[in-house]
Amino acid sequence: MKNVLANRRLNFLLGMLILGAVLILIPKNNSAQSPLKYEALKLGFPDNNAVITEIKEEMMIDIKDSGLAMTGLNSFEIVYLNDRVKDLAGKEIYCSDFCEVSNIKAQTITSDKNGGRVMMVRDFFKKDDFGKGIFYGSGKKIEFLFPGVTEGARSFVTYKQKIRDPHFLTPFYFGSYAPVVSSEYSITFPKEVKIKAKLYGSDTSNIKFTVTHKNKYTTYTWKANLVPEYDFEEDAPPYSSFAPHVIISIEEYIYDGKTIKVLGDIDDLYSWYSTLTAKVNVKEDSVLKAVVDSLCKGVSDDKEKARRIFYWVQDKIKYVAFEAGLEGFVPRNAALVCSRRYGDCKDMASILTNMMKFAGIKTHLTWIGTRDIPYSYYDVPLPITDNHMIACAEIHGEKLFFDATGRCTPYGFPTAMIQGKEALVGSPEGHWEVIKIPIVEQEKNRMTDTINVAIENKIMKGTGKAVFSGYRKLDVYYRKFNKSKDEADDAIKSFISKGNNKFNVTNFSYTGLEDRDQDLTINYEYTLPDYAQVVNDAIYINLNLNKSYKDNEINLVKRKNDLESEYKYMSSYVTKLEIPKGYSIKYLPPNNSFKDDEFGYDITYIQKGDFIYCDKKIYMNHLLLKKSKFETWNKMTKQLSKDYKEVVVLTNSK
Repeated sequence: MKNVLANRRLNFLLGMLILGAVLILIPKNNSAQSPLKYEALKLGFPDNNAVITEIKEEMMIDIKDSGLAMTGLNSFEIVYLNDRVKDLAGKEIYCSDFCEVSNIKAQTITSDKNGGRVMMVRDFFKKDDFGKGIFYGSGKKIEFLFPGVTEGARSFVTYKQKIRDPHFLTPFYFGSYAPVVSSEYSITFPKEVKIKAKLYGSDTSNIKFTVTHKNKYTTYTWKANLVPEYDFEEDAPPYSSFAPHVIISIEEYIYDGKTIKVLGDIDDLYSWYSTLTAKVNVKEDSVLKAVVDSLCKGVSDDKEKARRIFYWVQDKIKYVAFEAGLEGFVPRNAALVCSRRYGDCKDMASILTNMMKFAGIKTHLTWIGTRDIPYSYYDVPLPITDNHMIACAEIHGEKLFFDATGRCTPYGFPTAMIQGKEALVGSPEGHWEVIKIPIVEQEKNRMTDTINVAIENKIMKGTGKAVFSGYRKLDVYYRKFNKSKDEADDAIKSFISKGNNKFNVTNFSYTGLEDRDQDLTINYEYTLPDYAQVVNDAIYINLNLNKSYKDNEINLVKRKNDLESEYKYMSSYVTKLEIPKGYSIKYLPPNNSFKDDEFGYDITYIQKGDFIYCDKKIYMNHLLLKKSKFETWNKMTKQLSKDYKEVVVLTNSK
């Protein structure tokens, strides 16, 4: 294996040496793909279908008409190394109300064996870009297909950008879905403009920074060579947490002798946010006040008032996401949200804040980034650090956070997607505070499944009781939500199924699913044929009917990124086996456990009278499993899988 890797590395380095020489000799827009350049890339990247030879963005900032003029020139080039590249023919360019795209020129130059033809892109399609959860937005994407995408061809595109608002400069990423030979970002600005730049990513050592001056302009340039492709893996942290990129912000600029602040620190960010919310809920709405008076009638405790208001918004206001220009940052008036009965996260924060104030509870609009965003306000005090809005109320001397977009989230719980994240809490007095959202302890997200087992004619049958709390309960709720009765029943059964695919729930009922302040309890009856094995006078039965994490090892070679979990939790499985009459215990498996700060389990077997109890507890005490923990994780899952093979042996004592 080491020899194979060494040979690949040697080929890669040789290919890069050849490629470096070739790139110097070949004009950039030559009419045909050079065989020598193609062969060098093929040699240097033997395991890739294509190589991006260039990603480049040149940003220019100037002062015009009392404001900032910001334009960019972008270019992209890719070379196809084999014929398995049809899915790479598509290209998207993003634009919005804040970023205008123009002068797109795209083409493919085929290989010499295909005539070295220049094939221009003629058709560009502008479509709405509805991001995750977005119902309506102003974001657009321009889609097109590179023609003639075959082995040895290369495609490239250039286009211009015009940034309309200095608050919305976007990060530049040095890598992509394929290896990148050369990646470069530059920004040129006059002396009147003050720029802040920050490199972000797990490894930025390959990025070289230079500064040049010409007349009254300064140019910052970041360049990286040979950037490997990014591995997009399931349950990985956000791409922006590890992919090398540069974040640019304009701190301030001078115009006509006056210094104009833009985004230098959190004060500037909050000041800008405050201008966007200054005209929200300035008038009292009698209809909404009447709703609050009705909800809080006879209630003196602020905690109970807040609970009733929070649940009313969850129940009555349907979450519908909007993003259109600055509407993506400005909450709508609470009165409008109330009359419409729908709104996005900002609108829900607006109506919650307004209703809480009617109830005499001090409440603030709060900006926050979900766990899809890795930045801290202290490091990156920019709009890209948040994508969500909630409400923060001061109750009994404690600050509590309310996110009504989580439809059935109980009072006192944040939505899982904002756990551990920084929240920018505002106030009418112009002050702000950054507070971390608490992470819900594993003990509050429990599932306890207790099952009674009797064996009759080789058929296991009995009753069970499963209790779900916290986020574990929400999993069941959302699985059932908006389903037909049969689909909902199947969804609930899936949470209590165990053993094998012959496990049959013959009857079940549940309570507490719609009540946010109660645990969900499912009572059920079941049969499970052909599970217990009878050989001669002995019964062999595995009491680990649920085998979570069996053979769940992480591939240490293939897995490149850490592993994210939605929340911390605990699971408890208690199997109570009634010893059949005339039988006694011949073998009871040993107890075993595995303890780590972030995960572990405990399995115990005990006899009490005519019953055998198998008590298994599994805990997951992490939101992010680091790669440094993978070997320990594998050690646990191997041991757990081995323990799952243990069986109780009963013999006929007659």
